[in-house]
Amino acid sequence: MMSSIRNAFEHLKSGWGSSKLSSPDPGLHHYLRQEGGERSRIHLRIDPDGSGLLIVNANRVMHLNPSATTMAYLALENSPLQLALRTLTTTYRVPKNQALNDYTNFTNQLDELIRPEGACPIHELEVETTIPFSARPSAPYRMDLALTYRCNNECAHCYNARPRSYPELSTEALERMMVALGALQSNPQKQLADHRGCFVRTAAIAIQRRRTVMPCASLGCD
Repeated sequence: MMSSIRNAFEHLKSGWGSSKLSSPDPGLHHYLRQEGGERSRIHLRIDPDGSGLLIVNANRVMHLNPSATTMAYLALENSPLQLALRTLTTTYRVPKNQALNDYTNFTNQLDELIRPEGACPIHELEVETTIPFSARPSAPYRMDLALTYRCNNECAHCYNARPRSYPELSTEALERMMVALGALQSNPQKQLADHRGCFVRTAAIAIQRRRTVMPCASLGCD
C-alpha cells in the first residue's frame, strides 16, 4: 500500500506539464515487475473493441472491460497521475474526482493481482469470476511447447509417453508454427517482430546442443 502511495505521488510530480493523452493501442503489451524478491511477467492483450485480457506469469488470467483495460495500461506503463486522469476523464467523460477514486482503487487491486504472492482475487479482492469456456477468446490464453523429447531423467510421474528418440520439429517447422499462432494475436506483426525470431533461434540452439529442454512458455513471452 505504501509503495502504491509513493508511486502515486511520484506520478503526480512528474505529470505536471504533460499534455499528450496515453490511450492504449490494440495488441499485446509486455511488462516485467520485480520487487521484494517477487518477479512477475505480465501480458496485457488489448482487443480492437477496447476490452482486454491480463495474464500474469502465464497462469492467472483476468478479463477486463474497456475502462479497466485503459486503467491497467496506464498503470503498467507508469503513466504520470495527471496524464492518467486526463486520459480517463476525456475518454469516459467522468468528473476528475470520480476518475481519481476509481483509478486509485483499481491500481491498489492491480498491485495485488500482479504479485505472485498477492491477495486472493476471489476471497480478498472480491473480483468477479467468469465460468470457464463461457466466452470465446480472441486468441489462445497460452501455448505450451515441448521442444524435445530427449531427457536424461526417468521420472516415474512423467506424462510423456513418447520414446526419448522421437524426432523434434525442425527450425523451419517451429517458425511456421509461431507464424500461425502469432496470426491469432490482436497485432500479429508486432507480436512476430518482437518475439518469433528470438524464440525460434533459442529453440533451435537448445535442440542442436542436445540439451534437456522441456520449457513451458506462454505465447508472446519475452
